[in-house]
Amino acid sequence: MLRKFLCTLFVMALCAGTAWADEIKGKIKKVDTEKNTITVTDKDGKDHTFTVSDKTDILDTKGKKLDGGLKASAFKTVGAPVTISCEKEGDKEVVKKVKLDD
Repeated sequence: MLRKFLCTLFVMALCAGTAWADEIKGKIKKVDTEKNTITVTDKDGKDHTFTVSDKTDILDTKGKKLDGGLKASAFKTVGAPVTISCEKEGDKEVVKKVKLDD
């Protein structure tokens, strides 16, 4: 009985954690390496600008970390497909991951 209860709590915590995450898929419009921002145009044509930090994972299409972060040559390609993963921390939305898509 205790095992079922603990498993249920684990699944609930896992689902709650993923429910707070947000993903934006779109195409790179602009990368500003001085301000550490990336602007992405979503499928509806709306622009979203995100500020990345040192803690943000910058990943290639295979999910491997890119050396140089946003300064990597892959992020200089306007129109490249990308997925931005954010999480709410307090009243701020924090970028956790920027991944290039195929």
